Amino acid sequence: MLTAVAVVSANNVWAAGYSANNTAYSTLIEHWDGTTWTVVPSPNGFNGAPQLNFLFGIAVVSANDIWAVGSFFEDEDNTLTLHWNGGVWSVVPSPNAGPETNNSLSAVSAIAANDVWAVGSFQSETVGAESRTLTLHWNGTAWAIVPSANDGAEGNFLHGIAAVSSNDIWAVGRVQNVDTLALHWNGTAWSVVPTPPIADSGFADLRSAVALSTDAVWAAGSFFQNTFSRDRTLTELWNGSAWSIVGSPNRGASHNDLNSIAATPNGTLWAVGFQYNSAGVQRTLVMQKLP
Repeated sequence: MLTAVAVVSANNVWAAGYSANNTAYSTLIEHWDGTTWTVVPSPNGFNGAPQLNFLFGIAVVSANDIWAVGSFFEDEDNTLTLHWNGGVWSVVPSPNAGPETNNSLSAVSAIAANDVWAVGSFQSETVGAESRTLTLHWNGTAWAIVPSANDGAEGNFLHGIAAVSSNDIWAVGRVQNVDTLALHWNGTAWSVVPTPPIADSGFADLRSAVALSTDAVWAAGSFFQNTFSRDRTLTELWNGSAWSIVGSPNRGASHNDLNSIAATPNGTLWAVGFQYNSAGVQRTLVMQKLP
């Protein structure tokens, strides 16, 4: 399964995810050279063993400087960061929130060779502990955990990240059983920025974000519509002052979910996900919003 894609140029595209062989899961990275896709060897986290290794995000600094992030299992779930140096993918050590915790990275954004962010969540194995947000920063030498904010006592999860500049970064996700979650980095600290309540929603989730400018940041995901017991697409916009819900279409009367959002240089938005047709069969879902 491929979970993320990043573009260097028209003939240099990378996709990351994982492959399964019975109960063993290994990292999977593929490359597009303008003609064909090929699998490029990628390492696993636990001494190279194909236990539970997953990649969920990928970001490009340059053709010879690419990051992929996810998790691997060794006693607990651990953060996993892979780096491409132009010739080979290798594991780069990355920290966890602490011992006896499960950690995972969901997305990564590259601003410069010495300014890369990865986001996700961690959860202590202590009984009753809730998931907390997790943000890691690469300074050109090493990964380090940067303290991040949480909204309330329920579980907090980060799924997407988008950077305008080194001091203007957004991370989005969800608060378990509550609503969407947005964090902002101002160059010094992460803080929770309120997102609007969603009418008739049991829970909601922002899974991806893209930044066009400091006053045009988009996030996409889904919410559960209580009245009809179904997922509906969700898109939100940061206009420089506040987040607002922007109406988005759905196909059919069943579940519709968005997993990722991206933008072209001219500001056209593309969002992708899945929907279920009238026969209950899952189908791809693609949406476009013109500037």
